[in-house]
Parts: sequence; structure tokens; C-alpha cells
Amino acid sequence: MDLNEPFEGHQHATTSMKVVLLIFAVVLIGALGYLIKATYGQEDTTDYSAPSVKSKTAETASGTTDETSATTTYTNSAHSYSFSYENSYKLTATQGDAETNASTSSESVSVKKSGESDAVFSVTTTSLTTLNENSIKGDFGATKAENITVTSTTVGGKPGYKVTIANDSSVVSDFYFVATPSAKILRLTVAKNSSVAAKALSSFTFTK
Repeated sequence: MDLNEPFEGHQHATTSMKVVLLIFAVVLIGALGYLIKATYGQEDTTDYSAPSVKSKTAETASGTTDETSATTTYTNSAHSYSFSYENSYKLTATQGDAETNASTSSESVSVKKSGESDAVFSVTTTSLTTLNENSIKGDFGATKAENITVTSTTVGGKPGYKVTIANDSSVVSDFYFVATPSAKILRLTVAKNSSVAAKALSSFTFTK
């Protein structure tokens, strides 16, 4: 046998092996492609939006407590108004010289810090039958009339008046007067330099 003579069987085996390897490579590439598509080609259904914070509310005897903002909304159905106050404060009603629990028909309600006697915010029905500068000054009496400044403003979305008393250190509040839908005139007493009182005033609104 001539050593330089080509080995035909060997050449045939080499060619067959190449075909097998080629087929195997094609199958492997196809399998890898399918695996990649199955792994990364699925639709991403993850919700990346910020979670919503729902306001939790609970009904109380005098209003609705909002646990998210830590306030309670008091609604007076008799005179068609409402306002909100901080939960760390308490709401009482005044009947004569006695304090009682506020109801939806209380004639006078006050917001005060627990353990303190002075209210930071109050709403009281008055005996006034007309709402103007002279009637408001008369409500305070002649002794304070000369120190009273009455200016037009908006209270609860309705035309009203703001009263400021000067030159009297005993007066630590401003006063607001406004007529209800049933023509009853309310007096709002708002403590100066009190953020709680300011928030209660800004939330005051009429329900009709």
C-alpha cells in the first residue's frame, strides 16, 4: 500500500462528522434562541406605578375622622356649615355656661386643646338680624366700638366681615361674621397666631 495514497474511508468519515456537527450546531442555536425568547420575550406585567394611599375614614358622633390627614370634619346640619380641626384637639358645644358634646344642631361649638379652657376656634349663632358694619359693632358693645375695624371679606365662600380689635391686649382673636343660607348670622372666633385656628377657618364652608 502506497503511503501517499489518500485514505478514502477517512475522508468520508471526516465529511460525515462535519455534517453531524453542523446539524448539532443548528439545533443548539435554535434551542438557545428559543430559550432566550422564552426568558426575555415575555410581556412585563409588573406595575411600576407608585402605590396609591387611600384615606381611611371613620364615623364619629360629631363628624368624620380622616386618619390620613389626622383631622376631623364637623358638620352642623341645622345651620348648613362644616369645618375640619386637628384630632389632637377636642370639639365641644356650649349650652349656657355648660359644655356638652357637640351635635349636628349645636348653636355654639368650640375647638380647644385638651386640658385647656380657651378655644382656638369657635362658631356661634348670634342674635343679629342684619349683617352690616353697624350691627357688628353693636354686637361688641359701645366700650369696644371705637377700637373695632370692620372689613369686608369672604367666609366659607360667602360675603362676610372680618373684625379686628386694636389697643386691647386681652383680645387674642379675630372675629368673622357671615350669614347662613337660612339667614342666621354666625360669629367665628379665630385665635391669632394659631395654625390650628387658621386651618379650621380655611376649611370652613357651607354645605348648601
